Amino acid sequence: MACQFRILSTALWTVLFLTYQCISVSEEITLQAQEKLEELLTKSAAGSNGHPGLIEIAGSDFEKFITRGPRPYYLLVVLTAISSGNCQPCEQINPAIQALAKTVEEQRSKIDHSDASELWANPEQTDVFIINADFANNRNVFQRLGLSTAPSIVLVPPSKSRKEIPLARFFKSISN
Repeated sequence: MACQFRILSTALWTVLFLTYQCISVSEEITLQAQEKLEELLTKSAAGSNGHPGLIEIAGSDFEKFITRGPRPYYLLVVLTAISSGNCQPCEQINPAIQALAKTVEEQRSKIDHSDASELWANPEQTDVFIINADFANNRNVFQRLGLSTAPSIVLVPPSKSRKEIPLARFFKSISN
């Protein structure tokens, strides 16, 4: 009887420990997601070169916000070569991207970001950020994606996973 109680007690403690581990990982993921969301909200509100809602991204920020989860937001990633001065299509699409970013930023004020537990709960409340990655500041990204032309536009969906997602998964359609 004592042996059965010890086995049952050990099993119960094991279940409680594993449950706690799952909850703490979930809280950790939520905290990471909330921090990334808050940073993007700040960057989006500040805008880029006087264009609210448009976030210029370079280097490690590309990896941080796009390829590494968790991401409780959509990203419309625009890969351009505007700074080179030789990309006519990039120059032509840029005003439309800036107008879209401004509209998205204006609509963002209608979303309540105060409750971190609701990050993935309501798809209608999911944020969308407009990210511009210019060739001049993201050469390694263009090379890793095998891009030789611009502009390219890709929508990256939200993710609860903390795993790094290969860039090729989202950008496969660009090169095909």
